[in-house]
Amino acid sequence: MAGLRRVPQVELERFAHQEYVKAYASAPKPKLRNLLALTEFCVPRIIPWAGVSYRAPPLGFRDGVRLMVAANALQDLRLAGVAPPARREAARVALLCLRSVLRGPWYRRRFRSTDPAEVEAVAWLVLHVPDEGVLPPAKGSATLDYMDTLAAFARDLPAWCGPDGLPLSWAHYQYGLHHLTRARHREDLRHAISVRAAGAEVKAFKEFENEWRAAAGWN
Repeated sequence: MAGLRRVPQVELERFAHQEYVKAYASAPKPKLRNLLALTEFCVPRIIPWAGVSYRAPPLGFRDGVRLMVAANALQDLRLAGVAPPARREAARVALLCLRSVLRGPWYRRRFRSTDPAEVEAVAWLVLHVPDEGVLPPAKGSATLDYMDTLAAFARDLPAWCGPDGLPLSWAHYQYGLHHLTRARHREDLRHAISVRAAGAEVKAFKEFENEWRAAAGWN
């Protein structure tokens, strides 16, 4: 049509950006969490140990389970007050696990004499996955059924499992379990909010809501 001009794409983008800024200028800035966890998800890490840098490829699920068992054994022996010489066999097993997952210069003499407390610390470092959305500690003792937990993971997150039915990596497993715990509490909180008008006292409901919001990661 006569008198109409084609607006350049750059001008349209500038106008859209200005409208976006005007619409959201007063909106509160969201709190960002787990950017580091996202950028480092399933990428190799560098583990410093006694002045040497070891490369840690993404930890496989089976290797993670073995290392977790070894690290827990070392921790239990230490907390029980067992002397370091009696903990060396557990340290030897943990070192075998670490040697299978870390890439770097291994020295046999140092391999035999490494302190159990140091081996335990490195094991937990390798097992650690960063997560800023910390879950509140459980109240009272709880029983953990690892096979049941694995089955729940495979049922709810099949895309994060390989053809063998096991999690794709240790990081997939850890983050998946964190998510499933939060998702369960979020669903409970939604149900509680939906029936809030049923007549619960304000104080009782507020205590429940605060606790479940923390567990759901909404605090």
